[in-house]
Amino acid sequence: MEVTAVATQGGYGSSDWVSSYVLMFSDGGRNWKQYRREESVSGFPGNTNADSVVHHPLRPPLEARFLRFLPLAWSPKGRIGMRIEVYGCTYRSEMVNFDGKSSLLYTFNQKSVSPAKDVISLKFKTRQTDGILLHREGQNGKHVTLQLVRGKLILLLNSGRANLPSPDAHVTLTLGSLLDDEHWHSILIELGNTHVHFTVDRHSQHFQAEGECDYLDLDYKISFGGIPGHGKSVAFPHKDFHGCFENLYYNGVDIIDLSKKHTPQILVTGNVSFSCSHPQIVPVTFLSSRSYLALPGTVGEDKVSVAFQFRTWNRAGLLLTTQFQHGPEALVLLLNDGKLRLSLSQPGHPARDVTAGAGLSDGQWHSVSLSLKGNHLNVMVDGEAASVAHSLRGQIDSGDTYYLGGCPNSSSGPGCGGPLAGFQGCLRLISIGDQAVDPITVQQGSLRTFRDLQIDTCGLTDRCLPSYCEHGGECSQSWDTFSCDCTHTGYTGATCHSSLFEQSCDAHRHRGDSSGFYYIDSDGSGPLGPALVYCNMTEDTTWTSVQHNGSQLAEVKSSNGESPQPVFFKYTASPDQLHAIVDGADDCRQELVLRCKKSRLSAGREMLFLGAKSEVRVCGSSLKAENELGSFFPTQAGDGSAKAPHEAVGRWVLSHHEGRPRLRNVVPTRPPPGVWNTSHLLPNLQPPPLVTAPCSVSLHLLPTASQRAHTGRTHYPTAGRVRAKDQLLSAVVGTVHDGVELVRAGRVLEEHGNRDSLYWNSCYPERSQHWTSDTVVLSHKEHLPVTQVVMRDTGRPHSEAAFELGPLLCSGDNSFWNSASFNTDTSYLHFPTFRGELSADVSFFFKTTAPSGVFVENLGITDFIRLELHAPAEVTFSFDVGNGRCEVTVRSPTPFNDNRWHHVRAERNVKEATLQVDQLPSKTRAAPTDGHARLQLNSQLFVGGTATRQRGFLGCIRSLRLNGLALDLEERAMMTPGVDPGCPGHCGSYGHLCRNGGRCRERPRGITCDCTVSAYDGPFCESEISAYFGTGSSVIYDFQEHSNYTASKNSSSFAALLHEGGTLAGEVVTLSFRTTGTPSLLL
Repeated sequence: MEVTAVATQGGYGSSDWVSSYVLMFSDGGRNWKQYRREESVSGFPGNTNADSVVHHPLRPPLEARFLRFLPLAWSPKGRIGMRIEVYGCTYRSEMVNFDGKSSLLYTFNQKSVSPAKDVISLKFKTRQTDGILLHREGQNGKHVTLQLVRGKLILLLNSGRANLPSPDAHVTLTLGSLLDDEHWHSILIELGNTHVHFTVDRHSQHFQAEGECDYLDLDYKISFGGIPGHGKSVAFPHKDFHGCFENLYYNGVDIIDLSKKHTPQILVTGNVSFSCSHPQIVPVTFLSSRSYLALPGTVGEDKVSVAFQFRTWNRAGLLLTTQFQHGPEALVLLLNDGKLRLSLSQPGHPARDVTAGAGLSDGQWHSVSLSLKGNHLNVMVDGEAASVAHSLRGQIDSGDTYYLGGCPNSSSGPGCGGPLAGFQGCLRLISIGDQAVDPITVQQGSLRTFRDLQIDTCGLTDRCLPSYCEHGGECSQSWDTFSCDCTHTGYTGATCHSSLFEQSCDAHRHRGDSSGFYYIDSDGSGPLGPALVYCNMTEDTTWTSVQHNGSQLAEVKSSNGESPQPVFFKYTASPDQLHAIVDGADDCRQELVLRCKKSRLSAGREMLFLGAKSEVRVCGSSLKAENELGSFFPTQAGDGSAKAPHEAVGRWVLSHHEGRPRLRNVVPTRPPPGVWNTSHLLPNLQPPPLVTAPCSVSLHLLPTASQRAHTGRTHYPTAGRVRAKDQLLSAVVGTVHDGVELVRAGRVLEEHGNRDSLYWNSCYPERSQHWTSDTVVLSHKEHLPVTQVVMRDTGRPHSEAAFELGPLLCSGDNSFWNSASFNTDTSYLHFPTFRGELSADVSFFFKTTAPSGVFVENLGITDFIRLELHAPAEVTFSFDVGNGRCEVTVRSPTPFNDNRWHHVRAERNVKEATLQVDQLPSKTRAAPTDGHARLQLNSQLFVGGTATRQRGFLGCIRSLRLNGLALDLEERAMMTPGVDPGCPGHCGSYGHLCRNGGRCRERPRGITCDCTVSAYDGPFCESEISAYFGTGSSVIYDFQEHSNYTASKNSSSFAALLHEGGTLAGEVVTLSFRTTGTPSLLL
């Protein structure tokens, strides 16, 4: 049946109940499996008295014929008492069995194929680690194959097109682990033309091809359980499947039902049966390092023979120990560093060690057999014999007891009581002296003793599935935990969650770092990763420079009538990283230098567009749009004749009017054919002064879809998009022809000059006998960076052209100084619910004079997360994910409420919780091994207060980030009473960065160092101002030279003081010198 819920109750009229238990299930009464509510949660909470009913829904439900409830804890005043009710419904099941040499081939007609996607669903179980589950192929090697490899399912997609990019041509999706456990596992495959969705049990993967792949263009045949005739396109090693399928459907067709009816659509190969019965193998689970199993031996027998199979994640552990009948001779078999080591000790001889196998702690089943008889020793691991250097000496007489997995506490035998822990994992197919051991008789007490065992189940779980290691960290595991190797990832922490790098160059500046190359991680713990940039710390601004591979002047070759080839630029950052850098900056710009000789840079009806922030330097002149958002200047009449500027048919002006962007067409008369009048789009406005220049460069964007539909033209009109006060305006302004194309993120930006007009371009071919150049500065953030450049019209005789694209330059960090001031203890900011189920990190700066207050709080039904100033010198991070309240506290020797900025970073993941404040030692608290792992919140996120309006925070919070995502405190503060955007007073925290007498000056966002009274220069007054004096050289400084100097009221220079007639009470001169010549006159 399908079990959907269970309920328990204590014994009637008694003090007996079970307070926690484990639920196990089986479809045949053997080989039990433990049901887990989460990946790490195995137990169920039970009752606290004998009368109440505790109900647990099972999500997902399970299918089984047998259930087993194993009590873990019970009433302290009574005994185990349990009443049980199980909820569910009937479960329909059709099965087919493959023997490893059989298969089903389903042939279908074209009409039955879904035009959108193929859907395949089934369940399977097997004890084999490898096998083909399904296969469908097409022409040119194209195929789709689902294969079990080492207990994992691998879906192979081969497009059959070698010219496609490698990720699209050959796709490999891997899911599942330990799937050879003889339990049912569900599979769902949804295959489209260019995408696939692959699900195994509760885990999924999705792949979307970027190229033109048609994964459905295959033959109308699909095989299950194997590949009949080995297929025409199979070029990889494989073996047929040995096990059972259940409820196999292909696009809604019941394949097993068709097979039972022997329809002609199904071709059966080999021995296929429609039931699932296999000989049962009883495994034994060694739960702890104290587990052991004692089995009897044949006393006095002149040989020792032991065989078994094991699987484990632990690299070390005691597998077997026995002492021979006479003397101290003993045999110890253990796992050491993933290798099997046999140690044999005999009186009068040194201990003999034999090592066999490698990588045996990989979770796979490995077979071991060893035999000692006479003077011969034989060790086999996975069917391969280990080399034995010497024969045995003397007679071997077997003892009476074999200990597997460990030793009893009272045992002092060989291998016991040492530093080596017991084995944790699973054993099966155990035989002693050629006699198979039935673990069920051990469970019934018919054989020797045991401790901490689970019999008839293998409780090995893959703690790396799913992997909690983030950002490419490599997961490794043992029996009860996992660890992440974060080497070369750029991240750190128990799960490789926290970035090792600062978020911006501004953050480096306020750490006191000088100019240089740095890795920055714009989204912190987000998915983007670190990018290499150059941070240029100037006196007033911090510039972030992102280089690309085309920084040199590039010559453009003649196209000879062919289509111009674009030049692509690859940056030191990925497109997503570039977008994050640009989006997080206050301002960005990129410079393009165009050089030409007898070559025109553009052609066609063109109009000049000057963006709101764009500056176009043309022929040594500088054109800016200050009051205007932009202007469009027609330079050609509809009949193709050129117009001088004063004869132009009109101009387009985009400007501000009462806070709204408006576009108007200034037309002296009705515009001639070919020139579009868009005066109907927006109301007219009085024109601003016209800006003209002898040569120009224009900026355009591609039209929107609605514009293309409106015009119906093959050559789409360009669309200039300008953002003003969060409103986006799209205007039809002309027709794109030849020129220079700049491409960013799939958009085309057209940089053009003017052709065949009296509005002459310096790069007009008949007038450019010498090299001329134009420089374009792009400063619209939405247009940056440039990723492609196309130079057109390069086929003229003797024409030459070149261009040079500068690096992407950005300044400022709009999140690092984003702050809010909380003025009352009942005020707070609220944001959407924080989503950090498995990994959650919170970082921010705060300053306050209050003794306590809550920084951040988010609540769930029972779960919560909170960061607070608990006391003047204590910051506390507390949370609950279902395992009870957990707290981490950092204490400082000095109070935090000193009105200086302090940095807080807290992280909680499935392994541990950490808290760090400033540079104080971080505090860590480990999470329970098998506890709840998911943080489930549902309330709003409160910043600076709580939902109860108690214990609110008084002070400033800035640069608040949750899982790398910056929250805009200033925007939310502008609409919240009791909270003000911004927070003044940074010199108290960062004034120490101004060295050598430099003075800290406050800025709205940060500080600057005034080096006027210092003999040093630079952003932090660290660059020494010095001069070299050769022999006989000197400098004479005459204050009277400043008689024409106009001193400002705020000037602190000595000359200004003299000019203003100040009276000096004394003179102080400070200097540093270095010399090898004495005596020398200094002053």
